[in-house]
Amino acid sequence: MSTPNPESRTRRSSPWSVILIAFALMTCVKVWLPRKPMVTPVQAQVPNPADDRKEEILLQRRTNELLTDIKRILESQTLHVAIERADNSSSAKDVAPSDDR
Repeated sequence: MSTPNPESRTRRSSPWSVILIAFALMTCVKVWLPRKPMVTPVQAQVPNPADDRKEEILLQRRTNELLTDIKRILESQTLHVAIERADNSSSAKDVAPSDDR
């Protein structure tokens, strides 16, 4: 019986080892190369208390100006008020009476 000579044997790689090496190479390429994100990153909207305060102050000043104008009109002019009878139509009956006691 003859012993096989390891030097004379040709090295053949199996198809599974080729697939495994290709898969490992593709995985390394995906990990090391920069990728474009598929979804745009979400940015938090951080509230700015100073801007909110400025907006509230401007709103209060505008309200005060309007109330000052109304007060000046009420103090300087005569108001004519007309009193009308109550509306007894069906739409007025649908409204529940308020219980003011």
